[in-house]
Amino acid sequence: VAECRATFYDVKTNEPRRGEANEAFAARMRATAAGQMSSYRHAVHELTGIPQDRISSVLLLLATGHVVKLDSLGQ
Repeated sequence: VAECRATFYDVKTNEPRRGEANEAFAARMRATAAGQMSSYRHAVHELTGIPQDRISSVLLLLATGHVVKLDSLGQ
């Protein structure tokens, strides 16, 4: 299990704020979801035994079509 990797995806339906640039929206969503992604990463680790530093997460932002990759620390 130690050599395995995992990636999970979280689809977000949030909308950018009025006048918010797409890049700013993506950065805000990254910061907003960091705690949630950390919890998911811990759950994946507990269920699979895969080390948390080998578990990645990706936000799929439907409003803008952005794909936001978070590192294993949720950042």
